[in-house]
Amino acid sequence: MVLEEHPDFLDTNPDEVEGERLFEGDILLTPTQRRSLNERKGIAHPYYRWRDGSDGLPLVPYTFGDRSVDRVAVWEGLEHWMEHTCITFQRATTTRTPHLRFIKGGGCYSYVGRMGQWRGQPVSIGTNCNVVGDIKEKENLR
Repeated sequence: MVLEEHPDFLDTNPDEVEGERLFEGDILLTPTQRRSLNERKGIAHPYYRWRDGSDGLPLVPYTFGDRSVDRVAVWEGLEHWMEHTCITFQRATTTRTPHLRFIKGGGCYSYVGRMGQWRGQPVSIGTNCNVVGDIKEKENLR
């Protein structure tokens, strides 16, 4: 069996998204998060944590904002996180509350934690990002 080789996503990922430089090559940061990192402070405010589900554990709703996203690869990544952490991912029942929105953007990137002020926080699964290891990294809630 011959395994298909995939280029490292960092080789093809953009350095900037919407004018903002990516941190560590694939992480979007808000101005507040960037200042905290520059001051060597952790980002531990409860506002940036996903809310608990009925079982008292983090529940992360998600949607697919783009039909061209590799849903199988995303589901495999989500299943990995649910198997190895206390986090549960669930299809969003409304898009009017904070949730992850998987898109096929211009690279591989996401924000850190929950961006509560947004309705559908983008997680880009762009070209060369559909390998499960890359998706696990994008879903990293740190």
